Amino acid sequence: MMFQIFFSFGLISQVYSRPYCPPDFASHGAYCFLLTEKKSPGETADANCQARGASGFEVISWSDQNAAEDFLKSEKETEMVWLRGYVVYSKFRQTDTYFLWVSDLHPKIKNFKELDLEKGKGRCVAMDPRDDYHWKRQNCDKKQLKALCVIKLRRYKWRNLENVKERPAQDSDFVL
Repeated sequence: MMFQIFFSFGLISQVYSRPYCPPDFASHGAYCFLLTEKKSPGETADANCQARGASGFEVISWSDQNAAEDFLKSEKETEMVWLRGYVVYSKFRQTDTYFLWVSDLHPKIKNFKELDLEKGKGRCVAMDPRDDYHWKRQNCDKKQLKALCVIKLRRYKWRNLENVKERPAQDSDFVL
């Protein structure tokens, strides 16, 4: 556990930095993950996450992929889960297909075992724990899956750590 010592008015105060996830979320890597209990179509998966104060997960790096895999393994999840990505067709050349995240139009990594470009196969992206956590195209409207929701891991600084384990956190414990 990291800590710093501050001197103020001649008193010594310890401030500890501790990772924090909201209730029902689990910490893995730099993220707090939650798997929705309710299955839904891909088009509404992100709305289900937003209702919990989170967003659908976008895999930006291999460490993100590993964190998602670790979380799904810890949850013993064996069914596919929605990610927040799409496979889209070019308006100019129907044979051109692109993969993108909602917030990143130029993904740095791809983890499709094979990207099936056949039309009608769906445009939403899901992660499949039964196939070594590769990504697969799924029909956004017809397929019902759980959503992988995420919030960035927060770090709070705590003061006065005595009895922290015996009592719930209070607003006065946090240092901004």
